[in-house]
Amino acid sequence: MPAPAHSQTPAPAPTARAHSPVIPPLPSPRKPEPPPPPPFARLELLGADGQVYLLCTDTVRVGRLSPADGILPEIDLTAHDSKGTVSRRHAIIAREGEQVYLEDSGSINGTHVNGTRLASGVQRPLQEGDQVCFGEVAFRYHHVKQGAP
Repeated sequence: MPAPAHSQTPAPAPTARAHSPVIPPLPSPRKPEPPPPPPFARLELLGADGQVYLLCTDTVRVGRLSPADGILPEIDLTAHDSKGTVSRRHAIIAREGEQVYLEDSGSINGTHVNGTRLASGVQRPLQEGDQVCFGEVAFRYHHVKQGAP
């Protein structure tokens, strides 16, 4: 028996279509980053170079940089710690209202204020002129008045 004939409508012949190049959309212009908040305090490194770290955010982590471990402190003391006395997660400086506190994060060599070792996890208020040591790296703490760097 012969195969049944199926009626098929022939497919339309492809039409020539002009291809326009695909042009990606232009990136939207980047908004300028807002300026950092004004500093509320500063730490001045005691010693030869006197480097100054400005404290601008309510919480500032102090320690040694360790990208492999995901440790990225806002204040990286690696360059100032040739003896390795600063822990990767050494301390936290926190601002609550007008008061600034220092807290040791369980560091091996301790965090000291005016020669007194802080207990781990306990916040200690900082005062103008306090000497702050992270391991053997020493700073002088200064409160910054609004409008003055």
